[in-house]
Amino acid sequence: YLSLIERIKAARPDMALSGDFIVGFPGETDSDFEDTLSIIRETGYASAYSFKYSTRPGTPGANLGDQVPEEIKTERLYRLQELITRQQRAAQDAMVGRRVGVLLDHWVPGSKESRLAEQALARVDARHVLVIGHPFIDIWQAVRPEAVGIAAWPDVPRGIDWKTGTCRALGWPHATPADLAAAWRRVRGAVRGYADLDPALLGRVEELIDFVTGDESVRE
Repeated sequence: YLSLIERIKAARPDMALSGDFIVGFPGETDSDFEDTLSIIRETGYASAYSFKYSTRPGTPGANLGDQVPEEIKTERLYRLQELITRQQRAAQDAMVGRRVGVLLDHWVPGSKESRLAEQALARVDARHVLVIGHPFIDIWQAVRPEAVGIAAWPDVPRGIDWKTGTCRALGWPHATPADLAAAWRRVRGAVRGYADLDPALLGRVEELIDFVTGDESVRE
């Protein structure tokens, strides 16, 4: 895991990483918790969702011994969140004076993505943040169907995972995550150049590049 993080940071030193942590799982020792903090520091997470472990009837964890006392879980969560907060502030400080472009999937009126973007933009200076998107439910659809060797991307009913429904409709294996990963490699491998991508994606990417590399004084 850490070697993968090193590769990511070598390619993009400014990459901000997020994680999920649960403290106080049965059997967690002080040493285990300190190891968690050490990984958070080494990785430099800029944000994280973190929770105290809580028992759920019928789950394997509920029947394990060595349950961590509630007061210890609370103290550990406080220390973890305090560390994450410090790293988050450092990441935010590093962004001061920079412009950021955000590309969203499924950027259409009424979509969840559009609503979240509107909420986020209400809290930032629009001179420094550009949020735009493409209309596709999934980035797979940005690849022209003919490049993949199909007539069109299938319509997947609401409530069905789009990738799973697409693979099923196309007769591709879809039972496991490995099947879906193989399908993505198939789609991605079909792209030989810009001509294999939909202009609705290419145009938005060009806008983002222009925004983050352009002369900011023009916008001010």
